[in-house]
Amino acid sequence: MPSVRTSCRGLLFLMLLMAWHHTSAQTTFFVRFEPGCGSVKAFFEYGGTDATAYTWDFGDGTTSTAATPVHRFEYEQPISVSLTIQLATGSTSTFAQSFPPQELEDPAGVRMPNVFTPNGDGVNDVFRPVTDVLWAECASLQVLDRWGHTLFRSQGNDIQWNGRTMAGMEASTGTYYYILVVNGAEFHGTVQLLR
Repeated sequence: MPSVRTSCRGLLFLMLLMAWHHTSAQTTFFVRFEPGCGSVKAFFEYGGTDATAYTWDFGDGTTSTAATPVHRFEYEQPISVSLTIQLATGSTSTFAQSFPPQELEDPAGVRMPNVFTPNGDGVNDVFRPVTDVLWAECASLQVLDRWGHTLFRSQGNDIQWNGRTMAGMEASTGTYYYILVVNGAEFHGTVQLLR
C-alpha cells in the first residue's frame, strides 16, 4: 500500500480549503412569498449559520438589518434583493437574487366548495375559498340561513366557517347562503352542511 506524505503547509492548505468549501456551500438566502390584497409579503432567511450581522437591500430603496426580515413588494414589479453578511472574522460576503414579478390572483377565479362536513374528522371540516392567497383585510365571508339571518361573519386571513354560529352553537344540517367579498367584488352562492 503506498504511503501518503503531507507536509504541515499542505495540511493547513487542505484544512483551509475544506473550511472555505463548507461556508461557501451555505452562500444563499431563501424567500417565501405570501400574496395579499394590495401587495405580496416576502419572508427572507439566510441559509447559513456563519453570519454575525446582516444588511438586506430590497431594491426599492429600503433596507433591513434583521436576520429574518419581512418586506412587502408591489405586484407586477421585478424583485431584486441582495444580502451582505458579516462573518465573525470581520470579512463580508454579498449575495444577490432576482425573482419574477408576483401576480395578484383574480378573485373571480376562486372556487368555493358546495358541500362541507364539520364533523371533526380532519377532512373537509371547514368551508373556505379554495386558494393560497391570503387576502388579509380586503376579504370577508358571511354565511346566512334560509331566513336571511347571519350565522357567521369572518374578515381577514381567517375567512373560513367551521359550521358553528357566532354564538358557538352547531348549525343544523342544511343549505346555507354565503357572500364572499374580495377587494369590493361580491360573490354569492350556497353551501350544503352535512353532519
